[in-house]
Order: sequence, then C-alpha cells, then structure tokens
Amino acid sequence: MNKIARALACVGLIGGSALALADEAQKTQKIEVTGSSIRRVGAETAAPVQIVTRREIEQSGAQTISDVIRSLSADNNGTVSSSFSSGFASGASGVSLRGLGVNATLVLLNGRRTAPYGLSDDGQRTFVDLSSIPLDAVDRVELLKDGASAIYGSDAIAGVLNIILRKDFSGVALNASAGQSRYGDGNEARAAVVAGYNEGRFNAFFDLEASSRAAIKQSDREGRGFIGTGDLTALGYDRTSTAQGGFRGYYLGPTQVSQNRYGWVRPYSPDGYSIVTGGKSQGGYQALPGCPSDKQLDHGGCAWSTTDYAELQPKEEKLNLFGRATYAINDNLSWFGEAAIFKSDVAAHSTPPQTINGNPWLNNATSGLVSASWFYLPVGHPDNPFATSNARLRILFDDIGQRSSKLETTVARFVSGIKGTVADWDIDSAVMYADSETDRTQRGYVSYSNMLNALQGKSPFGYYRIGVNAGKNNPGIYDYIAPALHDKSKSSTTSFDFKASRELMELPGGPMAIALGSEYRIEKLTAPPVPGTENGNIIGLGYSAFAGDRKVSALYAELSLPVLKSLELTAAARTDHYSDVGSTTTPKVGFKWTPTKSLAIRGSYAEGFRAPGPAENGNSSTIGFTTGPVDDIRCDTSVTPNRPRPGGPANACDPANVGALTLGDRGIKPETSKSTSFGLVIEPFANTSATLDVWRIERRNEINSVQPLLVFANRSSFPSTRIVRDPDQSTWIPGVPNSGPIVAFIGPYFNANSTVTHGVDFALNNRFSLGDYGRLTSALNWTYTGKFERTLNSGVKVNYVDTHGPTALSSNGGMPRNRANLSLTWNKGEYTIAPTINYISSMRNIEAAESPDCLNVLEDGSEAPAGCRIASFTTVDLYGSWKFSKSGEVYGSIRNLFDRIAPLDPQTYGAINFNGGYHLSGAVGRFFSVGMKYRW
Repeated sequence: MNKIARALACVGLIGGSALALADEAQKTQKIEVTGSSIRRVGAETAAPVQIVTRREIEQSGAQTISDVIRSLSADNNGTVSSSFSSGFASGASGVSLRGLGVNATLVLLNGRRTAPYGLSDDGQRTFVDLSSIPLDAVDRVELLKDGASAIYGSDAIAGVLNIILRKDFSGVALNASAGQSRYGDGNEARAAVVAGYNEGRFNAFFDLEASSRAAIKQSDREGRGFIGTGDLTALGYDRTSTAQGGFRGYYLGPTQVSQNRYGWVRPYSPDGYSIVTGGKSQGGYQALPGCPSDKQLDHGGCAWSTTDYAELQPKEEKLNLFGRATYAINDNLSWFGEAAIFKSDVAAHSTPPQTINGNPWLNNATSGLVSASWFYLPVGHPDNPFATSNARLRILFDDIGQRSSKLETTVARFVSGIKGTVADWDIDSAVMYADSETDRTQRGYVSYSNMLNALQGKSPFGYYRIGVNAGKNNPGIYDYIAPALHDKSKSSTTSFDFKASRELMELPGGPMAIALGSEYRIEKLTAPPVPGTENGNIIGLGYSAFAGDRKVSALYAELSLPVLKSLELTAAARTDHYSDVGSTTTPKVGFKWTPTKSLAIRGSYAEGFRAPGPAENGNSSTIGFTTGPVDDIRCDTSVTPNRPRPGGPANACDPANVGALTLGDRGIKPETSKSTSFGLVIEPFANTSATLDVWRIERRNEINSVQPLLVFANRSSFPSTRIVRDPDQSTWIPGVPNSGPIVAFIGPYFNANSTVTHGVDFALNNRFSLGDYGRLTSALNWTYTGKFERTLNSGVKVNYVDTHGPTALSSNGGMPRNRANLSLTWNKGEYTIAPTINYISSMRNIEAAESPDCLNVLEDGSEAPAGCRIASFTTVDLYGSWKFSKSGEVYGSIRNLFDRIAPLDPQTYGAINFNGGYHLSGAVGRFFSVGMKYRW
C-alpha cells in the first residue's frame, strides 16, 4: 500500500501544479491501446502488442475465435483445446501464453473482465472459455506480450488477450459458410446476421450467430498412417504396452491380461482374492467365448483399439447473440450498453467403461480408502464357468456403450457505462455483470456398488449378463449400473470501474498525460462434484469440487512523460485488495526512444501477481491419477537394475498408478512475477516494418497441487503431504509393517518452486505494389523460447523447453522451442488470395533436459519416436475471395492444403498417437470451406 500511496501522492502534486499551468491541449484523434489506460495518438507503446485484424481473422479460415488465438506463436504448453474432451475442463478452450498455463494469461472482452468457465483445467486453473465467444462479432484481437498487473491486476503475468467486439453498425449484413474434410466428415456450418440502426445521437445493433461442428471419429482415419489405428507394431512398438498406441485385448500371462469385449475370468475366493495353494495361485485367466475370428489373438485374446471409440473432435453447436447501443448525451459524453448471451453445446465420447484393477482407492469425502476387490462373478452366476469358485472378471463393458459427456454452457454478460470527455478528462466508467453456467451430463460411467450388486444378482433387474450374453439383460439394468450423472457449475463476476485520463502540461517532447482509475469486483464460483465421485463410487472419474467467493478493490495510476521529442517514459502502479488473500501492489515502468524516424528502442519492467483461485484456497478438493514413484520400501533402488525386496512381488519395482488428492488451503499465498522486455521497432523502408523483442519472466511462489514424484523424492520437504499405502497386510513386504503398495498422496496446495522463461518475439510486415498486378502484403510472426527453467523446492533445476515436459500439465502437450506463422496476401481489384504457413518445431520426447531418458521406447528397447523426438509440423492454409459487387463477396478456404499428417506422438494423453494441442489439423486432414457475405 505504501508504494501506491507514494505514487498517487506524487501524481497528485504534479497534477495540481500542472493543471494551473497547462495550455489548452490541441484536439487530436486518439486511440486506446491494450496495456495502457491513457488514450494516445500512436499505436506503438513501450510494450509489445500484436494486433490481429478482422480481415486477418477471416483469412485464417478458422471456425472459432479460439482456433485463431491458439494458432498465435506466443501460445505454448498448457494450452487447452476443445478436442481434449477427457480433461477436467472438457468442452472449453484456453490460451497459455509463454507456456505458463491458462490462468497466467488475462483474457478481456472489450477491455473488461468476464466470467471464467465453470470447470477448471486439471481441477485447479480457472480460465475464460475462448470457444464461447462468437467469431462474427469480433472486430480485432489485441495481444499484449508483457506483464500488465500494474494496469489490470491479477492474472496478467504472461500477458493480456483483449478480444474487441464490434462497436457500432448500420444496415444489414449476412454471412454464411459451410465446410467438410476430404474424408466427408467433420461438417462445419456457420450463419450470422448483423443489423444496426443509426439515427442522430443513437446507434444500436445486434449480431446473431449460429454454428455447428460435427464430431470426427478417429476410426474414420483408417489408412491415414498411424492416426486411425492403435496398433503400432508396424513401426516397431510393443502393442502390449498401454503407454503407447491404443491396442488392447491381449494376453500377457496367467495373471496379466488386457480387458476385451467378451471378457477374461480367473478362479478366485469369495473375498475377491487369489486361491493360493503351496504359495502359488490356482488357475490363470481364460477367455470367455464370442470373439470373432478376425479379432482373435494368442491364448484367447480378442483385439480392440481405443481408436475404435476415440474422437478427433467432439460435436459442437453454438448460438450467440451480442447487442450494443450508444447514445450521445452531448457532443462530449456518450452512454453505451452491451448485452450478450453465448450458448454452447458440446457432446464428447470416449471408450466404454471397463473393470478396475482391484487396488484400493480414495473416498474423497473422508480422505480415506475404499477397500476394493476386483469385480467378480459369484458361484451361480450364469456366465461363471467355474462350478465351485468365484470368477475374477476382466472385461470392457462394450454393451453399456461409450462413456460420454454433454456440456451445455451459457454465458451471459451485461455492461452499462459512460464514455467521453468531462472538464478535459477522458473518462470511461461502467458496471458489468457476467456469469457462466455449465450443465454437464455424463453417461456410461459405472457405479461400483451397483455393479457389484448386479453381478451378484441383487439388482432390481437380476443378474447383469456379460459378453455374448449381454443381449439377455433387462434394458433397465443399464441405468442402474451406469446411471446418468448430472452436475452444474457456475461462476459470476460483478464489477464497477472508473478511469480518467488527461494531458497535464507540456514537456519538451509533448504533453505529459496521467490516468487514474479504480475497480471493484465480486467474484463467485461454485463447482460441485460429479455425484458419486465424492465417495469413490464412480469408476473412471477423478474428483474435483470447489466453491469460493471474494471481493476485490483496486486503485491504479499511470503516467506518460515525453521528456524529449525522441524519448517517452511511462510509469504505472496499482494496488489490489482481496478479501481472502490481502493486498498486493504492483509497479511497471517503460520507455520508448526514437533516435530516428525509422528506429525506435523500447523496454519495460513490470511486477505481477496471480491471486489463488477458488480451487486453490476455497472449500475444495481435487483428485487425479498419475504415474507414481518407484517405491524404495518395496524395491531395492540401490542396485542396478533395481530388484524387489525379499518376499516382495515381481512387479514391486514397477511404477504404479496412484491417486493425488489435493485440498484447498486458506493460507495459500499469491504467485508473484517480475518481467522485462527490450526491443526494437524498425521501419527501414516506407512499406516495411519489423519488431524484435527480447522478453523474460520470472514467476515465484508458484501454487502447486500434490505431485507424487516430487513429494516422494523429497519427503522431508513436504510434511503436510500424507503417503497412503494399501492396509491389506497380505500385500506387505514380510517383516516390514505398513509396506503395502502406495495408493495415494494426500495434501494441500502449497507455494513452492519458481520458473524463469525467456525468449524472443520477431515480427516482419511488408506491403508491395505490383503495379497492374495488384498488391502484395506479408506478415511474419515468430516466437523463440530459449529457456523454461523451474527451480524445485529442493533447489533442483529442470529446463522444459524443447521437451515434452512438464508432462503433468494439462494434456501433456510439451514445449516446442519455435512457433511461427507467415501470411501472404495478394489483392487485385475484387480478388484476394492469401496463403498462410504455420510452423511448430520438433521437441525431444523427454520429461526435461536434466532427465534424458526417452519417455517411450520401441519393442527392441530403442528410443521412440526415432531419435527420441516428436517431429516438427508445417502446414499451409489457403484463403481466396471474390467481391462480385460492392455489397457481396464469396470466399473459400482450404486448411492443411497439402494434407500433412500429424507427427507421431505416443506420449501425450490429450489424444491417441498425435498431439491434439498442436497438430490437430494433421489428424483431421485437408479441410474445405466456402461461404458468402452480403451487406445492404
């Protein structure tokens, strides 16, 4: 608070003397630029801002504004794609500037905040759903590639994305388009109408847009290399490894099989454990009948693939309405109002449910264990082939159908404010209310307790029959064993803001300007658990639930000091008070020096912060499942190769799948950051400009969920995290109490670690006259990430750039070092042709530079893919248009013109065999679209 008080006091003293001395300012047309509260004549400021115009958006051929933004070169690891339908935040998409996560990028709509999506990425990170914003209503996108907490407050650590919608419109315009892939699927359709009325001081318009996108099944890409198959044996992979590919249904040994559609059974005791005689289990798995001859494998195996059920993209339907009205109160002051309803329906499907592995798992409500036995067929079950013993069951419940999620999201946003000039002050003030509500229905997920009853004949519908006899089931039994699961999450933001700016006094370089502002917000978010997950009763679903609300108040100030004709200095400071985490003050300073008309040198220093989200400091808990550590209590890790402790099982050294339960902590502190940028703006020729900006961000006090590998390797550093082991003494190492397999890690969110990332942004723009042959413009945007180094609580440093890590982040997308886009646009009269080249560099298939072991291997043990690298990916998109009249235009696009196939990525879990975060167009294939627009 002291920092901001001193800053405001200095501003007040300067302003008081300046107001008495300032001459009447010359009236000049000013514009607003993202990253500054001061209206100014020029668009170039001390901070780098990338602007994507409406025309550039159209020429991208994109169906959603999310597709446009996530293709920008500054987007990196942690980006959320709507195609990642199995994530915690399925149905939404978000941007992750600099790879710092979706909650480190502030998203604004017309310069103001809006409500975040009701579900959180990885159950932790809240973000604005970009896919809910209507494409047709967008006028331009401004991307501030610099820290901006001193202007906007929390979340603006990596940058600010400001999506600016239409401000006014007069007349009527129609726009309609349709498209499909070269495979005849993935059909897209979009229709929009905008109509406006202008009469004297009043203008009003509305923009109504409806769009749809059909689902694409991955099995429909059979013949497209490895995209349409889960069997990678032709490439040298071991198809019996679940870590790569999607091949399933095989036999590995008497006690180890992969589930299939018809089932495996093995004799077991009534309590669900192995029948043991003389220290050996009696009877191995045997296959139940029914497998078609073309699917049969060795030892009764029956082949299937996860790609039989996977989707490259879910089905989406959207209906959006945006309206805006303005009224000129007088020549200097106007009222404006905005109303928007954005509705999105997403339907996603994945594999059918399958039997569990028999290990205990967590009751999330009590943080205790659910003692689970395997699913089994009791003696007397009509499908049990054993007359005197139970049958442990391993099966894919194909008859239940695919697991599915239907998400209906409605975003409502209303703004009313005034804008103009009062007593030489440019003012802008508004009240805003926005909420986002997601109603989710999930089907195909098995209730553990109800399935046990149905297998034992205790359900209201008798026995649940399996495999070839599934057709004998009473249809009502399916709603009993896999009931529909409904939950509704909601977030809301209510705000009032006021800012004013003016020129104060003449300096040698021009008028000194000041901006003062305040903001008050009420934020609420409630995300209840999926029914049944709170006590561990739903198979295959993690647990996430949180609720929180808070009040935020802020004061801020900004100065522009053109101390010389060639030198402008800027300074800003802001203090925010959060009702749940206290106060934070953040400053920012910058400069822009223009020694010649063709060269400008700019730089900035900014501090930032991110207040904890409701999942992190609210009434919350989240459980996910991940690969656990090699357990040195059960495995002797002091020898190479590692070997089981005496009396331990043969697989004691294999990492197991473990739960990670993270609890909200009221004492969690905000993340903080320091960022710097230094760059050049060059205009060597009249129609050529280039920018080169070097950037660095250091984020400290990072908020972390429970990370099993990190905790286990540094147990003394995490006293509040509890390691939970199987309490069944039959699983213990002989003579070692409480030495059962690790089941879960339980602990609160915690502040630890810091991250330093730095790199370079380069942009080059050219405009050429071709005389009688028209005009040619080009735009290149390139981002190079030189370092992304995280310092762990133990002091260990890991660098993730050019690797697939950190693999625990979002969909495990990885961090390519280079991303670039080059667009060329040729215009001649009524014709336009515009190709765009998109490039994403390769990356090593390792966790971090300090962990050189390849994450995937071929069957012969060699690194996979070749050279342990995910290959680079380059695509070309083509856009063309013809203006057949002053009012009408037809247009078309071809995405992935040369039909490039996505690189093989066996590591990511956001998709099967390819990276859905970066390479989706290479899985979908060449895509055609055509459209027409007309204006009256």
